[in-house]
Amino acid sequence: MEEIIDEEFFLNELLSDSEKENKTKNSFENIGNIKEQFGFKQVGSIANYIEPINSSNPIEIVLEKFLENEDLQAIPIEEDDQIIGLVERRSVSSLLSKKIGLFSNKKIINYVKTIPVTFFARDYIEKILAQVSSAAYANDLQFFPVMYNNSSFYGLASLEDFMNRVAEVREKDLEKACFIQQNCLPKSNYKEDNSWPFKLGIWNKMANAVGGDFFVSEKLSDSLYLTASFDVSGKNVAAALLTMTIASFFRMIELDSSNEKYKSPAGVTIALDDFLQKIVPVGNFITGALCYVDIKKGIVEIQNCGHTNVYVFMPKEGSKSVKIFSLEPGLPPFGMGAVKDSLKSVYRFPIVRGSHINLYSDGFTDMQSENGIRFEDARAKQFFMSLFSKETEKFEKSVKSAVEEWIENAMIPDDITVMDIRL
Repeated sequence: MEEIIDEEFFLNELLSDSEKENKTKNSFENIGNIKEQFGFKQVGSIANYIEPINSSNPIEIVLEKFLENEDLQAIPIEEDDQIIGLVERRSVSSLLSKKIGLFSNKKIINYVKTIPVTFFARDYIEKILAQVSSAAYANDLQFFPVMYNNSSFYGLASLEDFMNRVAEVREKDLEKACFIQQNCLPKSNYKEDNSWPFKLGIWNKMANAVGGDFFVSEKLSDSLYLTASFDVSGKNVAAALLTMTIASFFRMIELDSSNEKYKSPAGVTIALDDFLQKIVPVGNFITGALCYVDIKKGIVEIQNCGHTNVYVFMPKEGSKSVKIFSLEPGLPPFGMGAVKDSLKSVYRFPIVRGSHINLYSDGFTDMQSENGIRFEDARAKQFFMSLFSKETEKFEKSVKSAVEEWIENAMIPDDITVMDIRL
């Protein structure tokens, strides 16, 4: 049998190192296809190939390239098939306004700006951003050569390219985080479930894409229900991550619903504090106002763990007057493991038909007008009093109007959550 050897199969091994580099380098002229192998977060996705010029040439060659292309801001310079630096348009801007011929005897090497760091197409942009920024400001650089591997030039990426892509990446990450957080919040099915012993209205607005406010409304057993408002110290992504721990706790309860410790208000609250103590970083905490409704015992239990005041409006039997209770925080915040020892400081009262219970985060009382005037507790109390005579269906619209009318064109300084429980 005749043996046939396909030399093309061994081509890469037969080529010299220099030939390999030139072959790879020339292929980068069609960089559009090569870019597809890099992810959105990798340097290769933002670099653009620009043909290098040898350092032995006169500066006239570089100037001609800049004159031919007004958008060209930097040109890579090579020596012995290696990129040694680049020439930026701004460095030779004064020469561009003069006759090129006068400078043909000057070597490019006199204008080359060396690059103290090397970046590769497979590097992750966010991981090297600090290094890029430090090199840019310490050496007055706006552009960086990007290598395909240890010796092959891939293209140039500017400081602006890096910053813009990081901004895009973070924006996309925030969108994902926002989607996840919103999907962890209770859906509107509690409004349509007539088996619940109360009506519930919820209005929430985050100051940023994600935030530190969280709320739940859970049926813990056939007779026990929980509605709660939480507020994580801090803002943005770090705070949002902590709200996810609260969400994961209540998902855990669903999976372990037969566990007896989740059948009582004390059991749930202590378990939540123990869970958060293991996760919440030192110096952070989570406040919470928890309202348990036990229809079998005919009791409402409210636990205020370092949260804002809870307002209870209870009609007097046989009278049109209403009792108003302001329930201040009597328990420490979650995450410090101190709730269990203080759990005697809870509020209990009988279920009275027509009672209203209002929970809210401090973003509601901290919101400011355009003149910098805070809404504060007194106005919050008056607002909840005005809600007492309104239908549940008007709750969300009423809160939205109150917030918009107060802040007008001012920014919301903190996340706002307002909840209305009607027994």
